[in-house]
Amino acid sequence: MSISDSARLKSTQRLENFTLFQSPNGAYAAAAPGDAAGMQREILRRGPIEVAFQVFSDFHSHRDGVYFRTNATRGGPSGGHAVKIVGWGVQPPLSTQPSAPAEGSATSGELRVVKAVPYWLVANSWGVSWGGLKGFFKIRRGSNECGIEQTPAAG
Repeated sequence: MSISDSARLKSTQRLENFTLFQSPNGAYAAAAPGDAAGMQREILRRGPIEVAFQVFSDFHSHRDGVYFRTNATRGGPSGGHAVKIVGWGVQPPLSTQPSAPAEGSATSGELRVVKAVPYWLVANSWGVSWGGLKGFFKIRRGSNECGIEQTPAAG
């Protein structure tokens, strides 16, 4: 944003500890950077919001479950992507049966419980054939995963 653009922004409303700035074309910051609860309030009040996030190499092959950057990614982001958050939820905890313990291991075949994971439900622009949710995906919520909670906008 240029200095002249920012000079045209005007304060239109105060929301708790965040001032809502609206541009002349109607776009506005939907919440303070990193404020997941503020983003949820905005979605409830006015509907989906737009965000940008950093894309890492493992995102392109993501198909199911809640996305989060894995240790398999090497180096920095491969680019950025703008998407629309349409909702949120919590992936229920999973119980998994580990494989048979290795010889000499003290681990028995106990069930391992994986924690519930809060997520954003996001509409991708790559078409309905992308991913396992027909053009939508889930990404971890509340941790600013890949910067998705950094610049929420609407309008």
